[in-house]
Order: sequence, then structure tokens, then C-alpha cells
Amino acid sequence: MKQVFLSSLAIFLLSCGRTLPIEIFVEDSWQDDEAAAISKAIEGWNQVGALMNDPGPVFIEAGRAPDRYSREKTGDGRSVVYRLTGHPSFRLSKPLESAEGWQEGDDVAIALYMFPSEFPGSDGERHPSAVDQRTLYLRHLTALSLHEFGHLLGFGHVDSEYSVMCSDPSCYKLGPKPKDPLDWPEPKKVTEYDIGRFCRTYGCR
Repeated sequence: MKQVFLSSLAIFLLSCGRTLPIEIFVEDSWQDDEAAAISKAIEGWNQVGALMNDPGPVFIEAGRAPDRYSREKTGDGRSVVYRLTGHPSFRLSKPLESAEGWQEGDDVAIALYMFPSEFPGSDGERHPSAVDQRTLYLRHLTALSLHEFGHLLGFGHVDSEYSVMCSDPSCYKLGPKPKDPLDWPEPKKVTEYDIGRFCRTYGCR
């Protein structure tokens, strides 16, 4: 009973929003272009911060950190984007084509995998990507970071493909498919849906 109460309390507090801005550290094992991709996600949410009643950043990049992931650190009040090369033992292993992220306590962890070179198009066939694999991977990393930072803000999953918080990975991973399948994937961005949700929680002008 006590555990159920604490879980309900945590959900309620998150629904009320967190004190902003949130300091974000990026683990120093990320390569420079990966760290830049994560920074794009921070910039995406910070653009929304300009709409608040008291405009300001949503997240502050506090620099690179030598921290390495452990579950014991997830409640220490320090938000770090951790880089993993596979599932930790408590996560269910499953075949993935790209990466998986999760928010835990104050932190974000992202496990990396091989990225495919072909993707399903709107015609139902698989097509080569219009961009090189590294660019593709970095776009996905930005999209994944946007999603996990949304969790840090207290937002749960939704079933709308127009949100970075879509609960189906195919929604937020690469963004909507354009008419020409060879033109995608495009990087995902914070949408009007997400901005509305943010403003209802944190207050906007």
C-alpha cells in the first residue's frame, strides 16, 4: 500500500511540472558529434522556454561529466545523459535496429545499436536512406533525446504521431514519412502538440 501511494505521489508531482531550468550533464564518453546531437534536443526544448510567462531556458547544459551509468546514481539529483553500448541486466533484451533510451530518476540513459541502411517507405517497400548512416544515427539520437527530455519534464507517453512523446517508437524515431520515401528520414522536432502540453503544465504568455 505504501509503495502504491508513493508511486501515485510521484506521478502527481511530475504532472505539476519540475522546477526549471534543469541542469543537464552529458557523459564524456559521447563523441563530439553525438554530444552536438543531444545539444540540438536541448535547444529544441529551450525554444519552447521562450514562451513561458517568465521566459528562460528549460534546460541548461552544465558540461561533460565523467560519470558512468549505475542505478544507484539515478536519484542523486544530478541529471546526466548516459551512453550505454547495450542493455543493463535489469532491462529486457530485445533486437533493435537503432537505439533505445529511457528516463530513470533524474537521468537519461541511451543504449546504442547498429543502424539499418534501408527503411520502409510509404509504398510499403524498403528503400536506401537519402542520407549517410552517421547523419541518420545522429538525427535519431536527437529525436530520442527530445523524447527522454520530455520525460524529465514530467510528460508521459501519448499515442499521437504529432508528438515527440509518442509511445510507439516508429512515431518519434524518424518523424513522419514524406511523399517521396527517399527524402526521409527527417529529424523530429518539438511540435505544436508538445508546446501546448508544455504550456498547460508550466504556463505560457
